[in-house]
Amino acid sequence: MEKLSRLLKVIILFNLCIQPLNAQNRLCIYNTKGSVVLEENPIKKEIKKGDFINKKDNVKVADKSQITALDESGQVYLIDKPGNYNFDKLLLFRKKEATTGLTSKYFKLVWQEMTQKGGKKVIGAVYRGNNLMLSPKDSAKVKNSKITLRWKADSLSLNYVFIRKKESDEVLKLATNGSGLVLFNDNPIFQQGTTFEWTVSKESFPNLNNLPFYTFTLVDRNKYKTLKDDYKSFIDDLKASGLDDEQINNVLCERFGLCE
Repeated sequence: MEKLSRLLKVIILFNLCIQPLNAQNRLCIYNTKGSVVLEENPIKKEIKKGDFINKKDNVKVADKSQITALDESGQVYLIDKPGNYNFDKLLLFRKKEATTGLTSKYFKLVWQEMTQKGGKKVIGAVYRGNNLMLSPKDSAKVKNSKITLRWKADSLSLNYVFIRKKESDEVLKLATNGSGLVLFNDNPIFQQGTTFEWTVSKESFPNLNNLPFYTFTLVDRNKYKTLKDDYKSFIDDLKASGLDDEQINNVLCERFGLCE
C-alpha cells in the first residue's frame, strides 16, 4: 500500500511537470539567426521574427543557425542545434526560468504585442496618433558620443526632424527621406546643454506647439555604464536567450530608454 502511494505521488508530480508543455499550442518567433525553415504543409518558408509555429508545423534548423521562440507565459525556447523538429520536440528546448522578474515581464509583453488582434504590430514601439517617434523613447538617457533617432516612416517622402534645447528655444531642423538619423556630439547644438527635445513631422513648417516632443538627456560613458549595470541580470537573461550585444542594446534603448 505504501509503495502504491509513493507511485501515485510520482505520477502526479510527473503530470504536473509536463502539463505546461502539453498546454502550449503555438510559439511565436522572437529572434532568428542563419537559416531556419518553417514547413506548413505544403508550404515551406524562411522563418522571421513575428511568425508563429503551430502544433502541426515542422521546423528545419540549418548549421550555425538558431531561433528564439516565446510562449504565452513569456517562457523562452532557444533552438540552437541543427535538425528537423516537430512542435513537441521544440518544447524540449525550453530555457530555465529567468533570473529576474523583469525578464518575464518583458517577454510576456512582447508576446502580447506580437499576438494583439487588430491595430498595428508594435514590437519595440507604440504608435499614438500623429506621434511618429520610435526611439529614443521619452525621457531617455543617451550616451553622448552619438545620438541615433528613429521614427515611423511609411513612405519615401521627406520627414522633418526638429531638435531643441530644453533650456532655450534654439532649434535644429533637418530633412531626410529615411526613418532614422545619427548625430554626433560635435554638432553645435550639443556643445552646451544636456537635455533636449525632439519631434518628427511630415510638414516643413509645422506649429511646434502642436507637436508631441520626446525628451532625452545626454550622459557620459561612466554614467551610462552605471545605469547599464542596473540591468545586469536582465542582460544575462537576454544573452542566454540567444541575443547578441547589438540586439540587447536595442532592447535597452527601445524599451527602457537607455541608449548607446
